[in-house]
Amino acid sequence: AAAAAAAAPARSSRSQSHYHLRNDVAETLLTEVKLRLAAQHARCLSLANDVNHFFNKISRGHDIATTTTTTAVVKPNVIRAVNTPVVTPPSPRSRRRRRRRRDGHPPLSHERDKILKLVSNLENLHADTYSLLHQLLAAPHKPTLARFSPADRTLLSSTVEQIRSRHAQSVESVAEILIAMRRCDEDGTTVCPLREDLKDEFLKQRLGIQLLCDHYVALHE
Repeated sequence: AAAAAAAAPARSSRSQSHYHLRNDVAETLLTEVKLRLAAQHARCLSLANDVNHFFNKISRGHDIATTTTTTAVVKPNVIRAVNTPVVTPPSPRSRRRRRRRRDGHPPLSHERDKILKLVSNLENLHADTYSLLHQLLAAPHKPTLARFSPADRTLLSSTVEQIRSRHAQSVESVAEILIAMRRCDEDGTTVCPLREDLKDEFLKQRLGIQLLCDHYVALHE
């Protein structure tokens, strides 16, 4: 009986140590995911700026312009002005617009609205999933992490799984945006619609979020 009594505190101590380790690991992983989601949200805003800059760039140019020059024809005691119309050749913008109408494509303004809608959806996705973790981690006492009961662990794991599943198509969304932008730039006047560093960082952080979520769910299971 004395040996059992002596062993009981040791078992309790090991159990308590395991509880704190799981708590610390959970908080570290969730905090890292939250920070990456915040950074991704900022990149979505930069992406929207790049889209607007892209459409401003490909929309530059002049429409077909008709100007009038005045030539003076001099006769004895008679001055008469003759208007000679001069038609400038179509601008690249006008040629693109004509070609899009001829091929049955929607106007660039419609394409721009469609792409901006995709960017907005991507931005909302990151804002919503960030708020899920913010609600769990921003409270002063973090009761879910402080208790870390089986129900709390299940809640946290299901939240991470939700984030992982909702972000599963985020890379495809960026690819869809990029393809649509390249389709609008029919003359190829823009080398790359999006900044390389923005694309690279977005893809790297997306991979980091996925790995962190996978790791958390594996530890929970």
